[in-house]
Amino acid sequence: MVRNPVEFENDDHFYQLAMYKDMTRELNYKQRYEMVFEHSLDGIMLTKPNGDILQANHAACDILGMTEDEIIKKGRDGIVAQNKKLKKR
Repeated sequence: MVRNPVEFENDDHFYQLAMYKDMTRELNYKQRYEMVFEHSLDGIMLTKPNGDILQANHAACDILGMTEDEIIKKGRDGIVAQNKKLKKR
């Protein structure tokens, strides 16, 4: 909800304009994402392009044998095996 004060000339009353947005659709998407992320048997990690890990689901933790905090702390470079053949020359 967004509220904005509204004033009218020669009027001593206080008014607010309130705008509401139906968030049902957004909440449904969020709930579906959370269900998939938390209950997937596949390891899922949310990452940034620079390799920072923001979140890891339970399956990822089980697969890697680490806690989510450990995975986040190590980042991509700490958990992905490096292959010199795949690096750019």
